[in-house]
Amino acid sequence: MTKTVRVQIGGHEYNLRSDDEAKVREVAGAVDAQFRQIQGISKEQSTATLSILTALNIAEKEYDTRQQQRIDKAYLASETEKMVAYLRQSYPNEKSEKHIDDSTVLPAAVSASGQVLRKS
Repeated sequence: MTKTVRVQIGGHEYNLRSDDEAKVREVAGAVDAQFRQIQGISKEQSTATLSILTALNIAEKEYDTRQQQRIDKAYLASETEKMVAYLRQSYPNEKSEKHIDDSTVLPAAVSASGQVLRKS
């Protein structure tokens, strides 16, 4: 249910509509904290300038987060490929039964100790 949530950012009150009040309050609190941090450093700037600087800082953090996610995703894909190659090398004669996708095939099952488990 959409409701109006009253928040304060940079000393100004805003009425925002949302289905998730807790999320709006948390996000508004983060924006307010960033605004006040910049305001403390740039005391002579207008509210408009402080708002733009706040938006730019938040956008930069979002950009950095997305870049790190891309790096992490590439790393995980690389490590997964290494594990698949290791399993294929370790169990070359095993029949493959589980497919992740058309290009990746894994042995039926391998225990924590490395023993191949067979279906009964």
